Amino acid sequence: MTIKLLPQSLQNQIAAGEVVERPASIVKELVENSIDAKAENIRIEIEEGGIKKIRIIDDGKGMNETDARNCFTRYATSKISTVDDLFALSSFGFRGEALASIASVSLMTLRTKEKTENKQNIGIEIVYTIHNNNSAENLEVVPCNMQSGTEILIENVFWNVPARKKFLKSETTEAREIVKIIEKFAMSTPNVSFSLKVNGIEKISVQKSTLANRAKDIIGKDITQHFLPLVYQGVDIQISGFTTHYNYSRSNRTRQYIFVNNRIIASDSLISSAIAQAYETLLPRGKFPSFVLHITIRPDEVDVNVHPRKTQVKFINSSNVFKAVKQAFSTTLENTHATQNTIQHSDFSEFTPTLSKQQQQISTRFSVPTLSRNTSHSSNYSQSPPPAFPHIPSIQTSFIEHHEEITQDWKIIGQVRKSFIIVEEKTGMRIVDQHAAHERVRLEALTEKMNAKSIVSQPLLTPCVFSLSVSDKETLLEQTEYLQKIGFEIEDFGNSEVTISAVPAGSEHIDIAKLFQEVLDNCDFFEPGFSSITDSFAKKVLSYAACRGAKMFGDEMSHIEMEALIQDWKHCKMQHSCAHGRPVSIFHPFTEMEKKCGRC
Repeated sequence: MTIKLLPQSLQNQIAAGEVVERPASIVKELVENSIDAKAENIRIEIEEGGIKKIRIIDDGKGMNETDARNCFTRYATSKISTVDDLFALSSFGFRGEALASIASVSLMTLRTKEKTENKQNIGIEIVYTIHNNNSAENLEVVPCNMQSGTEILIENVFWNVPARKKFLKSETTEAREIVKIIEKFAMSTPNVSFSLKVNGIEKISVQKSTLANRAKDIIGKDITQHFLPLVYQGVDIQISGFTTHYNYSRSNRTRQYIFVNNRIIASDSLISSAIAQAYETLLPRGKFPSFVLHITIRPDEVDVNVHPRKTQVKFINSSNVFKAVKQAFSTTLENTHATQNTIQHSDFSEFTPTLSKQQQQISTRFSVPTLSRNTSHSSNYSQSPPPAFPHIPSIQTSFIEHHEEITQDWKIIGQVRKSFIIVEEKTGMRIVDQHAAHERVRLEALTEKMNAKSIVSQPLLTPCVFSLSVSDKETLLEQTEYLQKIGFEIEDFGNSEVTISAVPAGSEHIDIAKLFQEVLDNCDFFEPGFSSITDSFAKKVLSYAACRGAKMFGDEMSHIEMEALIQDWKHCKMQHSCAHGRPVSIFHPFTEMEKKCGRC
């Protein structure tokens, strides 16, 4: 077999396999270019999950015709010129691969005008095309009328690589991934305005702001009200941002943002380990804090050229970074424990780290914008606790059907520690977890009503309004029609907020905001075994609704309540476990007791 040089277009497509995984990858590369071009306003428009169209418009410094032509050539870049530059990067991009790779698997049109003293709005338009079975490429260059900046239109992603296109997910999923990447850019560079439209509908619109205000817009006030300021001032390392109080936690790491010199970093084991040690004795197993972590470090102390997608870094002195991150989090948590100085008692938006002159000179390019001082405390952060579980004469609620009277072969002995019910049966003694049992009863009753389409919706006297991150809000609103079938009335309330005006009858006392946040934290929308996304979502909602409305550990129960609960539980189809798979009861046979007591 003869060794031959591959055509340039095929080389680009091979490189695209590393750079362009999905439409969100394209958006990431192009937005990074816009930020490197000193853009202050970036607009993103996508259609059909970015598969049909991606348009990115910025007001950066633009390009002249020579640079615009060269940018389609692999390894053509304005950002580095020597090997030393590679290890002291001050830009997001540097390889010169992105545009060539993207253009090789899509239809691309570039319009740009260099920002000069010339006030004429005359730029150039370049249409990049591939023909002759991907073996040749062509640039059509014409003048165009436009303001300074750059506009790139990407159409029909993977049109010429069908093998890659079949690995894409649904349009909804691809769009959600793009929303997530823009959320991260918004948190990375709060000094830049971002706008994102999905199929003509605006999903994100944030203006230049402080990091604190940007966090409220993107992450949501229900999380940021628990934020505490992070600060570390070293000679070569600065740390700033926010982390949640240890009284607040989530079941996953989705609201953890890590930036190194403003660069978006995927989960980093070194940084994650440092944070985990800071929270080691403060959070239960399986619970995680939310945080926005900006690490500013000298460019020559970090290597960003370790992954094609530039989402991983290596630190020259990793132990120093580990110590700095751990100290920043530990100090914040220790001070909070001593003073209880949570955001509800301090002004979240007024945290401004004081840096030494030497620290300020490290690199202005990498400085996280300081946070403005605002002396007024927002009343939006007041959070009243959910109503307590109402006292009821019987454990049965409107969720639970009354059973016909039957002959019982068991009897209630009593309640232990206000948590366990002791039941005497014919052959032994059963210890029942009252919360798990009630949860199972509620889940089966709710599921039965949902299947029969007989769940009654109960309007709330005061609608529940709560905030979510942009991506979580989109996920929730996508399920609106299906949620109506299980008793919830939910509407978009503008910005990052949603409102719930009705809930399934009998669940009015549940903390609805917490319910849906837990569902979003734990819902895997592509679990095997579910016929659709909505089936999976509904199952999670019912499970958490059953849990949140059930009798809790520490709730004292009357004898009548205990009898009603055990009777309902014994009619369940799946008695052995609660809605989350934990065991409901432990059975001790009398024969085993007798053996241990030497009676047989």
